[in-house]
Amino acid sequence: MNDNADWFRFLSPLRLGPVLPLPRHGVTLVAILDPDPLPIVAFPLCWGIRTGRTHVTEIDGGRVDRIRVDHSGATPILILDGEEVIGAKQNRAFNASFLVAPGASVELPVSCVEERRWNHTSGEFSAPGRTVTSSIRSTKLRRVATSVVDRGAYESHQREVWTSVTRYLDRTQVTSATRSFAEAADTRQHQIDASLRRVPLFAGQVGMAAVDARGRLSLDVFGAPGLFNRSWSAIARGMLGDAATEDPPDDPREVVEKCLEALRASPPHRRKAPGLGDSLHVVAERHVAGAIAHDQRIYHLFAATAEAAW
Repeated sequence: MNDNADWFRFLSPLRLGPVLPLPRHGVTLVAILDPDPLPIVAFPLCWGIRTGRTHVTEIDGGRVDRIRVDHSGATPILILDGEEVIGAKQNRAFNASFLVAPGASVELPVSCVEERRWNHTSGEFSAPGRTVTSSIRSTKLRRVATSVVDRGAYESHQREVWTSVTRYLDRTQVTSATRSFAEAADTRQHQIDASLRRVPLFAGQVGMAAVDARGRLSLDVFGAPGLFNRSWSAIARGMLGDAATEDPPDDPREVVEKCLEALRASPPHRRKAPGLGDSLHVVAERHVAGAIAHDQRIYHLFAATAEAAW
């Protein structure tokens, strides 16, 4: 079997569903559907932490670029690219999507999203159930994807991430002594969650894209509707978090379809991931993408407009 058969098999049946303009947040959401999905099972990180089956901690007193995930549950845990964890010595966001097997202890690469703290506020990390914003995810993803392709390392550019967080604090007019993304995100969470309560979900929905007035895109697709249903609010909070107030785009469906077409035409770079499965990355002029695959199935794909356009 072709090494990337799972990639093309995953992308091929995807179809676009209804659109939902959210001018208050400066984006239009586009549903992504699989007309004949197969079941696949994993649980989100926030579920594992909440139920006590998953513990996320610092490594050897603390490293900026790595944290440890210990999982004792009977089902794999799916961690999303850009997913935020808070507490311990400083808040972090994961550098890619990962799967953690039952009974496994894995060190995973992260970026700091709180520049000016290096002291314990808790013994373990908690999970607020959101990713960082689309602009921060995109900036980080291109650096990480290039690092994986060129050097086999999941390295972001930490200074760029901090700069993106500072811009977000400025846009949201939040003053944070530690330059914490979470402090700004928390001020918008109530408004965002109120909007999400009006977002309909559809039969066979496996993903969602957000397109802004400039045609910039953030797109998350999961390997099955069950995975999407458990995680969609986390990615949607990131999609609505950029604090834009621009008019919606003229044709968001065309933007999303062009991205999917580009990904279908782009064989990904594949390498063994920390934890279960393989990481797949695509670095192109207009789009960048990362995914986690295991047992010939894609569990999660994140794609975005290349960070230079943000």
